[in-house]
Amino acid sequence: GPLLISVAIVISGITCGLTASHKKPDWRSKFNIVGTISGVSMILFSLMIMFFPSTDEEDDDDTESDKDDDEVTKLPWTFYVAVALPCVLGILISLFISSCPCFKLSKPERSAVCVECCFQNIAIAQVVAISMYSGQKASSALRVPFIYGAVEVAVVGIFCFCAWKMNWTFAPRSDPFWKVVSENYQEVA
Repeated sequence: GPLLISVAIVISGITCGLTASHKKPDWRSKFNIVGTISGVSMILFSLMIMFFPSTDEEDDDDTESDKDDDEVTKLPWTFYVAVALPCVLGILISLFISSCPCFKLSKPERSAVCVECCFQNIAIAQVVAISMYSGQKASSALRVPFIYGAVEVAVVGIFCFCAWKMNWTFAPRSDPFWKVVSENYQEVA
């Protein structure tokens, strides 16, 4: 059904992107820009659905109290903790494991492992929520990836800033912040 179609579209997109990047390495920066624009568009589209859900017939059986319970401001604090915990634990556990001497990872490599373990693509969860639900139910389902994404940006952002200032990245801590976030310091493989 809709879930398999959504997953197939995502896998096709990733496969096409990787193939195009491999075949045209000179175009990688252009592909990166297209990917960034697509990601921001998906976030904006999800926010529209989340805050302005359509009214469908299937939502008519929801009682007024159910709709009140769905408001973001009325979600219990445990919801936010449950959504944020995988991100926070992911970065802490990956930092602990990547720092084990048996792996012999440099500090920038440890930072990369932490970011890769923690930073997840929320677009897949957004697509699944949009394709499987409609109306108020889609709006409610989109809250998890949206809140997780917000936590992810904060946690990874703070981690990266601290890693940069502690010389755990390839970017020198003496470089200005604007330069660090706008330039590529990765070593070419």
